[in-house]
Amino acid sequence: MISIYRGDTIFALLPGTRGLELPNAIATKLNEPGQTEGEKWQSFAIEDDGELSAALKHLEEAYGKAKK
Repeated sequence: MISIYRGDTIFALLPGTRGLELPNAIATKLNEPGQTEGEKWQSFAIEDDGELSAALKHLEEAYGKAKK
């Protein structure tokens, strides 16, 4: 996995040589208080090129929620 940060805050995981549940899935951090670490992540599978814009939107939202 490749970890993506905004400053010191991690906000996304991208598949490198290995994925989380699916080999073509990304994970974004929700950054909502009161959750366990496992509940703070949302997985999003990218099955075809048509889903790339939705994946980018998830990444943009996670980036915006990450603290600077």
